Amino acid sequence: MEKNKFAYPIDLAREVYNFFYLNGTNLKVTVEDLESLFEVAYFASLKTEELQPIRVRLTYINKNIPDFNPPKRIMKNRWSYIRFKDDVELTISNLVKIAKAADPEVTALAVDFINGKWIIWGMIDQEDSYHNFILNESSTGPERPGVFYVNIEELAELVVYRGYKQIASLKKSVLINNQIDVFKAGIVIEKLQEYIYEYIRKVEDRTDDEIYGSRESFNSILKQKWISIICRILINIKEYRHGGAILIDNNILKEDLNIKYNILYERLGKQMLEYGESLIKLNYLEDRIFDQIMGNSRAGISNLLINKKDCTVIDVKEYENSISGAIKYISSLSCVDGLVLMNSKFEVNGFGVEILCNEKPPKIYIANDAKGEFLKEVHYEHFGTRHRSMMRYCYKKPNSIGFVISQDGDIRVILNKDNNIIIWNNIKILNNNH
Repeated sequence: MEKNKFAYPIDLAREVYNFFYLNGTNLKVTVEDLESLFEVAYFASLKTEELQPIRVRLTYINKNIPDFNPPKRIMKNRWSYIRFKDDVELTISNLVKIAKAADPEVTALAVDFINGKWIIWGMIDQEDSYHNFILNESSTGPERPGVFYVNIEELAELVVYRGYKQIASLKKSVLINNQIDVFKAGIVIEKLQEYIYEYIRKVEDRTDDEIYGSRESFNSILKQKWISIICRILINIKEYRHGGAILIDNNILKEDLNIKYNILYERLGKQMLEYGESLIKLNYLEDRIFDQIMGNSRAGISNLLINKKDCTVIDVKEYENSISGAIKYISSLSCVDGLVLMNSKFEVNGFGVEILCNEKPPKIYIANDAKGEFLKEVHYEHFGTRHRSMMRYCYKKPNSIGFVISQDGDIRVILNKDNNIIIWNNIKILNNNH
């Protein structure tokens, strides 16, 4: 991850322009035009309206042909645009006022660059489909209209997306132009691999050998489901804008932790096993039905097979709904002071947890890549209380791993590698939560 100190909207504009240029896309606006857009959004983020912070989503979309390439089949909940009778000039004051009617969980403001200035020409509806997808309340992601999105997420914080890909962000004068995918390769996923294989093995043990052996891809499907649970919990905690922390450790010692609210919540772990079994079974049944269709069987498709598939679809959907509820519950526990304590089976052992370990780690590094090949040593005192306590714990307990979410939404991973504490900032979670 590259960070430049004291970055400005012009730096974000250059980053976005270069992204499209390198991908062969003609933006039809200059760097200076982008700068003016980002300046308005940035300074609007510093304002309040009726004592409430400004949070809004803008999409750069052609006013004259907003939907230039619609799909053949229009889904019932597909986005549409609502035109204003009169265009509204995109100024700081206008954006602050209209933002109150443009909840980013529901809608986006449609903007375009016409006659040398940015205008708000309408709104996009059905943004709740995107929001639900991000939180994993739906299994498929909606189509994203426009060339790119500009999200005002917090005070002095802009994030620019192309579809579901984050291009860059400007956070309090810091430009962040790369997210680290720690769940794809590198030290973090290697650390979690043991936990993931344990989950896969347990699901396989629950499943008939013929069913599990029918597809080579079942291991990778289950691996992604396990990773998605971590990412969904982190996303939900981030949405609270309170900050929080998750500690995963299978070997908990009383002298290391003060667990204010001692509980045992097993629902998520148990239902992940049952869900994995049902998901594998569903894929197997769908494959068998497809084989019968392609085989042109004279006997036709087995009604018993269809009934089993229909019943399994219901099971899978019920498990998905239950798991979503469990994730929301666990995420809500982060809103009190202290961390949420879990093990690799997703069993919650307590919340409001205080770390009692006192020994400071001798070496702390920031990793600029998933493999930890590019490390920068940093000082312990550079971090806040939540981060420092997690460092001390991971230093004492090398098999543990910590996730810390700041109030400003930054998500960090902390772990012990060869007796050194390594931290990954700004990790990628958006494309890993499904």
